[in-house]
Amino acid sequence: MEPAARKPKSLLRRWLGRLVKLVVVLLVIQLAVHAHNSGTDSDLPPDVGLVLVYGGGSGERIMAALKLAEDRKIPYFLASTTGTGEVEDAIARYGKKVKARVFIEGRALTTDQNARYAAEVLKRLPARKVVLVTSWWHMSRALLMTRLYLAGSGFTLYRYPSDSRPSNVWTSKLFWKEYAKTYGSLGRAFLAWLDHQLHAN
Repeated sequence: MEPAARKPKSLLRRWLGRLVKLVVVLLVIQLAVHAHNSGTDSDLPPDVGLVLVYGGGSGERIMAALKLAEDRKIPYFLASTTGTGEVEDAIARYGKKVKARVFIEGRALTTDQNARYAAEVLKRLPARKVVLVTSWWHMSRALLMTRLYLAGSGFTLYRYPSDSRPSNVWTSKLFWKEYAKTYGSLGRAFLAWLDHQLHAN
C-alpha cells in the first residue's frame, strides 16, 4: 500500500515563510550596521568643512563638538537642538573664542527632526564633508537619519562620538534601546514624507 502523498504547502504559507526569513535577515543586518555605526571614524580628512552636533547630554556633545572644530580648524559649526540656550551655555563654558561660523537650528524635538531640519541648513552651506558629533549610543540612529535626509545631495558624513563607546556594546541597555528607536525614527520620517506629499498635491 502506497503512503499517502503529502499535501503541498499552500502558496500563501510558502510566501509567509519567505517573508519571515527575509525580515529576520534584514533585522540581523541592521543590527550589525547599528553596532558598527556606533563607533568612530578615527581618520578624519583634513578638508572636513563642518561640524554637525545634535544636542542633548547636558551640553557634553556640544562641548566635544566645539573642541573638535577648534582643534581641526573646521570653518562651520551647526547645532541642532531645542532652542539656543544649550549652545550658548556650552560656548560660554568652553571659555575660548569660537572661530567657526556657528549656526543653530532650534526647532528639533526628535532625532528625525534633528536630521530633517539640519539637512535643510546644510544644503545651503558650502561644506560637503561633515563630521557628526553625538553620544556613541545615539550615533547610529542619528547617522542613519542624517544620511536619509541628505541622500543624493553630495555630502560625505563622518562619525565622532562625544563619549567613549563601551568595549562590548551588546551588553549595553542604551544600545538596544536605540536599536528599537531606529524604527520609530524611520516611521516619523515616513509620516513627514506622507504629509509633505499630501500638502504638495
